[in-house]
Amino acid sequence: MQSPNTLGATGTVPQAVIINPSTTSSATMPEPAAPKKTLMQQVVEIYWENALTLSFIILVPLTGQMILWELSPLKRGELLPLGFLWVFILLVLQSWGIISALNKWSQRQSGQPATAGSTYRIKQIFATAGVIILGSFLILGGFFLLILPGLYLLLYFSLALFLPVCEGTGAYHSLMTSKAYIKGREKELIPHLLTSAVVLAATELVMLTVTDFFGVAFLNSSLWGAGLLLITPLMISYFFLIFRKFRKNYTASAVYSGRNFSVWLTLAGYLVAAAAVFTWINPGLFRSQQAVSDDQKRVQDKQVIEQALQRYYNDIKSYPLTLDTLKPHYLSKIPFDPRYQLPYVYQSANDGQSYKLCLQLDTGLSCSGQLK
Repeated sequence: MQSPNTLGATGTVPQAVIINPSTTSSATMPEPAAPKKTLMQQVVEIYWENALTLSFIILVPLTGQMILWELSPLKRGELLPLGFLWVFILLVLQSWGIISALNKWSQRQSGQPATAGSTYRIKQIFATAGVIILGSFLILGGFFLLILPGLYLLLYFSLALFLPVCEGTGAYHSLMTSKAYIKGREKELIPHLLTSAVVLAATELVMLTVTDFFGVAFLNSSLWGAGLLLITPLMISYFFLIFRKFRKNYTASAVYSGRNFSVWLTLAGYLVAAAAVFTWINPGLFRSQQAVSDDQKRVQDKQVIEQALQRYYNDIKSYPLTLDTLKPHYLSKIPFDPRYQLPYVYQSANDGQSYKLCLQLDTGLSCSGQLK
């Protein structure tokens, strides 16, 4: 008697089924997976698919800037604050417009509805401007602390520009969320930052070479405009894909905590910068007591020498060729620098009718008289 496991439904042993590969339908065969595109290939695809839109977004404010620059006092250095304001507006409009277009493209690729009303919102312009202003303020403050803190903030804030448009966050929240995205993945982002720096440096070098070759002012401006039209959307598209990748892999454990270490770091930088500027304006504030005493002695010596020179001139009707001539009738001894024990610098005109006396203070060079 056969085992039940070897019987079919009718009690007979089922025959083996032989499949002929040549008669199998091609529809049932798995298709080979498409090769994964590199990041740069994706950038080029986005760039060419949206080339007209991206170029138009840049072209309108850029053309206005070029005309304003060529035809206004800005080129001659007048109305400089207005020029900075216009460049800032240009930067905000370009960044907001390009990111909005890329965000719309991304929504369309993922099947989400993308309308102009939901993508181009006025509130996003102000948030984008806030990211640029606040981010620049914080990064600059970091650079005041011997550069490295500035590089630290530049790394962690490099994706913040996309957050107001893509996630609707405010300026400060965007900066802190960008930091949360990148935290723990710094080694993955640094090569991209270096790549973008190399591309920008190469573009700058090419444009400088070309503009120096032609040497025509209006043509130079046109070439710079063309370079911006090409490179700006390319770089923003590049970092937009990096932003999408980091946001896609964003873990719940990396939620923005609201801690403001970056703000304290920046405030420290600005305090250092303020102290440096204040010291430069008031160089004697942090000088040692000995330095102050030395300068006081130098000023006294200068007054004594000047009085002796004037008495000598009243008697002889000319100034001496050297200070040693004043001994012993006008000065018992010639004063020297109290710190370096060197004579003060004295020059007399050939006709003896003018002189120049100089001494080096800790705060700078001090001279009296004028050679004629």
